[in-house]
Amino acid sequence: MLFFSIANFCILFISCHVFGVVYGSAAENKNGESDAELKSNKMKMTRENFFKAAFLETRLHQKEAIKSVLKFENYEKQYKICNKALEKIFQVVTAGKVIVENSDYIPGANLPSNETVAAALEQIVDNTAMFGDFQLKLPDITDRIMKNHPEWLVLMKWAIGFSNSTGIFDKKTTEMIDLLCQEMNLIERKDNFINPYRKYEEKVSF
Repeated sequence: MLFFSIANFCILFISCHVFGVVYGSAAENKNGESDAELKSNKMKMTRENFFKAAFLETRLHQKEAIKSVLKFENYEKQYKICNKALEKIFQVVTAGKVIVENSDYIPGANLPSNETVAAALEQIVDNTAMFGDFQLKLPDITDRIMKNHPEWLVLMKWAIGFSNSTGIFDKKTTEMIDLLCQEMNLIERKDNFINPYRKYEEKVSF
């Protein structure tokens, strides 16, 4: 696919990914489960594996997008890209939040089988991780943008909690989210916490 600009490159991977569910083949019931229970458990396992695999694939593209932004040494170019990307991130998270909150899905419960709800959940999780990349890798610019949108902080706090409850994050992303929460002062910073990407000592308060 041809990307016409780095901004489009970033925004594309923020909001676009494919949703689908692949079920495993039939297997012999060795645990005394009924056929219905066995089928339900297999479908649950397959859904979870799919969600996690899809998330990891998305993360690869997101990391490449951030690397591309970091290659720009011009602050204004980075700011423009970051601003557009954050606008898209919060647009997607807002839309996803409406869908999951108006569904029967309970955060922390089994992942939804309804495709619309599942797609919304995926987008929330994906974009929460993408925001973490911007906040940690471009902290000064992201702080400046977030300061102008206090409602985004409230939404991101919700998105972090929601995403953590799904169990989709892999170990590396979970560690990144912990650093994100420290960076944003949502949790107490560890004594050895430092963000090497921050260029200015002054921390913008949200």
